[in-house]
Amino acid sequence: REASFNMGSDGQSFGYGGTGKKSHAGQFEDYGVAYGQGDVIGAFVDTTARSIWFSRNGEVFPKAFDIPRSLAGRALFPAVLLKNAELRLNFGATPFAFPPPAGVIPFASIEHANSSLALVATAAAHAPACVIVEPTRELAEQVVAEIE
Repeated sequence: REASFNMGSDGQSFGYGGTGKKSHAGQFEDYGVAYGQGDVIGAFVDTTARSIWFSRNGEVFPKAFDIPRSLAGRALFPAVLLKNAELRLNFGATPFAFPPPAGVIPFASIEHANSSLALVATAAAHAPACVIVEPTRELAEQVVAEIE
């Protein structure tokens, strides 16, 4: 089954929202801290340990999610949900404002064999509503089209 368009509400997507909540399978729990305009949010995935975690302005938070075994071997695609906001995405092609933790490899540098990767979003004029790691290519392509 593919993920729904309501990101963070089903068992196939994982989110960290600007209110300091993490979301997965329709469950919202306190996580990290709230964020807003000017904050830099990092999203990290370790496919070997099957875990997802986030950071704000270089402060790395503990593991937010275990990736279910049912998603093992499936691609995860980053997506960002915005409302009246602007942002810059840095997949590692330029230096990070806050480097990812040791051992984490930026998207721009990964090869198929690597197990940890990073996505960093920087809020521009307005803050992003949340950062989502989404397992469907279609949703990720829609986000890219909207950003472009």
